[in-house]
Amino acid sequence: MKMKLSKREYLRERVYSYYKKYKHFGKKFTIDHFISEGESKSTIYNIINRSESGKPSKHQQGGGHPAKNFNQKAKSDWSITKMVYHKENSPVVK
Repeated sequence: MKMKLSKREYLRERVYSYYKKYKHFGKKFTIDHFISEGESKSTIYNIINRSESGKPSKHQQGGGHPAKNFNQKAKSDWSITKMVYHKENSPVVK
């Protein structure tokens, strides 16, 4: 079963293949083609530069910083601080 591509990924695939096919005409040829379709010049430049740097057209998931696990003491300190702060700053209802 084939996954559905987002609009951004679909555009990236199209620019990659078009640029690869007509590379001998240069970047401007590809950019002019996609500008005539209503795409942003900077977006097309960024996609072409991504292509030239050897990055794949598909988005690679899993980037970013891994989640930090709190140890048990840090969890208890956080919940106590949260409770005290909540009590001190809660409005008085009469």
